[in-house]
Amino acid sequence: MPDNLYCALASNSVSFGANGHQRPCCALNTNLWDFSHYMKPDASDFVEWFNNDNVVDVREKLLNNEWHPTCTLCKIREASGQPSQRTIFNHTLNALETSTGRDWHDSRTRIDTFENIFLLDVTVGNKCNSACLMCNPSASDVWQAEQEELRGEKIEWDHLFNWFNAENAVELVDRLPNLRAIQFVGGEPSINKDHIVMLEELVRRGMSKNITLGYVTNLTSISEHLIDLWNHFSTKHITVSIDGVNKTNEYIRFPFSWDKVLRGLERIKKQANSHGDYSIGLSHTVTPLNILKLDETLDWWEDQIDSNNYFLKSIPHIQCVNNPSKFDPVYMPDEMKEELKHTLLNLQQLMQSRGLAGKYDSVIDNLTENIINSQPQAVAQYSNWSAMLAYCKALDNHRKRKMFDYLPFMEKYIQREYNNLIPVVRDIPI
Repeated sequence: MPDNLYCALASNSVSFGANGHQRPCCALNTNLWDFSHYMKPDASDFVEWFNNDNVVDVREKLLNNEWHPTCTLCKIREASGQPSQRTIFNHTLNALETSTGRDWHDSRTRIDTFENIFLLDVTVGNKCNSACLMCNPSASDVWQAEQEELRGEKIEWDHLFNWFNAENAVELVDRLPNLRAIQFVGGEPSINKDHIVMLEELVRRGMSKNITLGYVTNLTSISEHLIDLWNHFSTKHITVSIDGVNKTNEYIRFPFSWDKVLRGLERIKKQANSHGDYSIGLSHTVTPLNILKLDETLDWWEDQIDSNNYFLKSIPHIQCVNNPSKFDPVYMPDEMKEELKHTLLNLQQLMQSRGLAGKYDSVIDNLTENIINSQPQAVAQYSNWSAMLAYCKALDNHRKRKMFDYLPFMEKYIQREYNNLIPVVRDIPI
């Protein structure tokens, strides 16, 4: 365990989900977090919302050098030697202290003044232009509409509204006068008009030049107006959300073509080369449908790093899905786990040939320990694997496509099961 578990995300940031639920960060274990703390539509309960019992407990435990149960992802990543959300933003906080010459650390468990809040983590809402396989209604209205069409009934989820709107965007700017960084996630943030209102307000007040912007984006809808606004801000951190190369990404991230993603990436490269104040990283979500192509994906990513000086050379953000559990690779068949060993060995060899021996060892160790060596109960393994196949089969029928046209490497593991499935959509858990 580290000597100090101080977390800038828990103590120096404001973070909320699409429907206004409070959270210490977006990397928490969603299976263990209490999502009942919603901000009122007009943000009149901002202080109490920000200091609910659950987040106070997170701060208290971390300040006492004790991992909170919801901090599983950071704990696992740090134990395997990978950078975590905690360590990344602690580094950002330390750099901010150096540049401003003052102490930003906050040891309070209840924080009712916001002079030390430097980061705003905004889930802009569920407006999106894709319906990724492992998504949910809080992250994509396209996914929700498709599922409702498939099921013939409305999908209910808590607080059926997007809290982040134009009025609340300005309210947040009013309440957080010392902002130095804003992270936008979605949905797809680049198509969200309310986040444009926030950027315009920050430019109008003269605050933008001191603020770095971060985006997790699929790169398919970045407008000229958005790029013009970016030019008023400090460094832009663009995290490219890609779940495979070519057909693998097309299957998981419906309905985009790989060419469209590449065009968006080239546009960002051009901006970076022209302005210099960009950094470009990768967020890669691992499921049973792409884990055997991890070597190919990371080899492609290293090609991108070699092609442009503004790509981050550090380890990308690689995370396994755990919710919904049917897409958790821990439940894939044992023969796939055996094949994963070969994938990871090939990854090692590819990196050695690039002169990058050891770069992804922490990723390999993490997947070996938590996927390959993990032995879930047989009933859970079978039920989750079967649920994933049934879900994919129903979507394939609806989208008029065939899995094996996109993922031929999966055929030997699931052909018989998949072909014999009768997709009764209403019985498939989401």
